Amino acid sequence: MFYAELVFRWLHIFGAIILMGGTIFMRFGYSPAASQLSDEDRQKVQEAMIGQWRKWVMMAAGFLLISGICNTGMIHMKFKLPTLYNALLVIKALLALGVFFVSSRLVGRSEAAGEMRKDLRRWLNINLTMAFAIVAMAGVMKLSDHAPKDKEKKEPVKTTQVIEQTMEGDGWIKKPKRS
Repeated sequence: MFYAELVFRWLHIFGAIILMGGTIFMRFGYSPAASQLSDEDRQKVQEAMIGQWRKWVMMAAGFLLISGICNTGMIHMKFKLPTLYNALLVIKALLALGVFFVSSRLVGRSEAAGEMRKDLRRWLNINLTMAFAIVAMAGVMKLSDHAPKDKEKKEPVKTTQVIEQTMEGDGWIKKPKRS
């Protein structure tokens, strides 16, 4: 289980680095530089860049989805988690879906994607806000109480014992008294 946990943790971190790092670059590197170009040059650069970036966005979103589901399952199998943890997990998952939507739409080929790119800075700011909120929640979740689940093995009860006990309790079976 250790190696599976390690691989899924790495996938999650790499996916987050790719998606969030790319968004930071787009917002604070590409967007200001592109605003200094003519409309024709900006369009050419944007099309070339988006063609390359699209593959990375989809790969990162896939990594995050798969590893996020697996990590959640493994954590819930090992620990008793507080209500706050589970509430933040739901909010974090919904925000992650928002990040995936905005990221994939910004690199999309549709007419709606082109319209969204016209207000690129706004959508990158929204995406970064959601991503930073996810990171903040992840920090709180990581530091929350994680009580290990009981590991003691209980002796399995035979079905016949349960039936006999139930029937005795209900008065169905009368055992002879021993003297």
